[in-house]
Amino acid sequence: DGWRGCWGVNLKFLSYLIFLYSTFAFANFDNLDNTLYASIAKKQVLSSASFKALDQELINQHPVNLKKIANSTPLIRFYMDILRQENVPVDFAILPIIESGNNPKARSPKNALGLWQFMPDTAYEYNLSESDFNDDRTDVLKSTYAAVLHLKYLYNTFNDWDLVLTAYNWGPSNVKNALNKGLYNEQGKLNLNLLPLETKNYLIKFHAFNQAIQMNFL
Repeated sequence: DGWRGCWGVNLKFLSYLIFLYSTFAFANFDNLDNTLYASIAKKQVLSSASFKALDQELINQHPVNLKKIANSTPLIRFYMDILRQENVPVDFAILPIIESGNNPKARSPKNALGLWQFMPDTAYEYNLSESDFNDDRTDVLKSTYAAVLHLKYLYNTFNDWDLVLTAYNWGPSNVKNALNKGLYNEQGKLNLNLLPLETKNYLIKFHAFNQAIQMNFL
């Protein structure tokens, strides 16, 4: 396991340090890393200009507070390094902002947990262990590597990053069923009537955040 480090690094402690740094190092908008976000903007794959699934009007209707991005800068840098390593679009570096507000302890009413909001069954598939004393879904390093591997799996399943994003929120089986019912219309747009409201808003938020990065830093 190369990513665990050749010196036997205590992953739990390192994850905790990463989270502390992300919480305090960039506490205000003035510390927004222009170089980092310019790099993301240049490498975006699912930017609003190329994203075929949603109308631009829907994305424009969702305002983005850049301070939310600024406060997540160290973690976004960390995510970006792993995404690049695994050849997954850097656009997904902002996904945990939407999923959990970048809170590794965030738990949903449906029992999704962690930065990337893994459900227990999906976590098990990626060897994220759970016990009375520990849940790897709250581990910054382990959960991030698992999430990126899951994104790669979804891409191998759908061969379409738009559908990967939809499946990450709604589940691959639901997306497959919706495709059979005409999820994409003749214009190549998603039929939003076939999506739950939560998933529709999820897609809009994702592209609104990435569009904000592109418009402000490209």
